[in-house]
Amino acid sequence: MTEEQITNENEESETSENGESTIKKHRSPNYPYIGLEAAIERTSELQKEAGVHPIRVTTAWETWNYKKGSGNQIVAALDAYGLISVESGIADTRQIKLTLEARKILDNISERGALLRTAALSPILHKEIWEYFNGDLPPKDSVIREYLVYQKNFNPAYVDKFIEQFRATLAFANVTKSDKVDIVEKAEINSDDGQVGGKEMIVAEEVRKVNELPAGKIFKASIEVSANGMLDVIFAGSMNGVTVSLLKDIYDIKERYERKSVQPEKIELPAASNVPLLANGKQASSE
Repeated sequence: MTEEQITNENEESETSENGESTIKKHRSPNYPYIGLEAAIERTSELQKEAGVHPIRVTTAWETWNYKKGSGNQIVAALDAYGLISVESGIADTRQIKLTLEARKILDNISERGALLRTAALSPILHKEIWEYFNGDLPPKDSVIREYLVYQKNFNPAYVDKFIEQFRATLAFANVTKSDKVDIVEKAEINSDDGQVGGKEMIVAEEVRKVNELPAGKIFKASIEVSANGMLDVIFAGSMNGVTVSLLKDIYDIKERYERKSVQPEKIELPAASNVPLLANGKQASSE
């Protein structure tokens, strides 16, 4: 199977009255245009061309000997696997660069196996399939096919080719049942490069992994919000006056929240008595 056989575009075409090819509306969910093994090869070619420096996407297409359509799908696939990042620009002016994880994989360091497994499960559809089957894929493709066609609205004409590519990617990365998916979602950040202070902000229901960047260390402060919950605040970079002040503000917010949430218990005091007290504090007899 060649990489041209796999696409996440509208896969089928039909001929219109004027003889031109038109596209049907049925779209499969987005998935990588190529498998992980081919993606590593394309990444290696980028490294030979540009090293650690950004490279324009049009130059990348030429490096791979692809035209714009297929070239863009290769770029999207490498991005889905976490092998490249878009540094700047839009459309044909985009500048892409190898990620630190990609460079480590290509340098064949000791972490390579773990990084490959992470890359294999990084594409959204890969992650969803892995989580749906709890990391224990059925031996037969028919069960996965039913899930993709009826629950993910996958184009039946192309589902078998995708399953073949998906299984090949897992085998190449040696992904096993024990491998868990890190559930992370990137928060929207109003900046050109999607980063603040050299560190991507990550928000998730359960944060299991924070990508360490060279910008600095990570500080984590846990605040008990209630009896059954904790609020974790993660700082990236060097702890300084600004971060300390922000942490203080967070604690102040927590205290105000607790004051509003917990109402003081009202205590009913006994009615005042007109009976005089003796020296020992006991009430005098009224007789």
